[in-house]
Amino acid sequence: KAKRVLSNALKGDLLPLLFKKEGHPGIACVDSYYARKPGDSKTNFFKDFTQGEFEVCAVAMPCFNDALEFYDVIVGREGPFTLDEVLNFWGQIADALHFLHEKNIMHRDLKPENMLYEVNTGFLKLIDFGFARVLPEGGRATTQCGTAHYVAPEVLWGRDYGVAAEIWSFGVIAFVVMMRAYPFNGETPENVIESLKRFCHSRESISEFISFKRTKMPDFSRIFDLWLNVDERRRPSASELLEWVNLCKDQYREEERARRASSGCSSC
Repeated sequence: KAKRVLSNALKGDLLPLLFKKEGHPGIACVDSYYARKPGDSKTNFFKDFTQGEFEVCAVAMPCFNDALEFYDVIVGREGPFTLDEVLNFWGQIADALHFLHEKNIMHRDLKPENMLYEVNTGFLKLIDFGFARVLPEGGRATTQCGTAHYVAPEVLWGRDYGVAAEIWSFGVIAFVVMMRAYPFNGETPENVIESLKRFCHSRESISEFISFKRTKMPDFSRIFDLWLNVDERRRPSASELLEWVNLCKDQYREEERARRASSGCSSC
């Protein structure tokens, strides 16, 4: 079966956690990899994870036919996503993020450009773990990495940060999916960072800083106030995030069933 490179810089301690047998449907897991012993020029091919002192050269995953970059799906859409589609995408991303955080993995570059959308199934796959790392329980990272539109304030300021930084990134992605626009925009990364700085220094909530009136969606402004909270301690965990999205999906489906029943339409 055809393969494609997942990352040329996947850290060794991530490899066993992302191998396909330990995997998650929302993550493009490792199918095989190439590695060599330190100081050895010979590269070995592995189909299963092998213990030992190896330097990972490249890892591969199955090739996804009819898969598109999720960002292209968002911007190529002629109209807004439906509420059902929005909640479905939010749920898939939250589920994958919960899986990673349960294993103390931070992706550190969450964005639609690092997700594949399978056209035939509607499933999302998180890819590109080049910046990812495994943290100790409750651990913090210090390296500034990520993409300007999605990076959390604490990362931008050069402070140490934990998994809550990825709840911020999720909040930006969720906003982009729902509004098809960025909460913090600009023609250059520097302009984007200036927009984010204005928000952080305004001491306003995101719902005060940005208008949510351009969408016919339910009022999600209060939950965005938590996801995009400058104080990382007030952001929910990935587990709480997933629970909230699932509750919203259940509520939406119940309301849809009630609507169809009241209109006498069982299949519309």
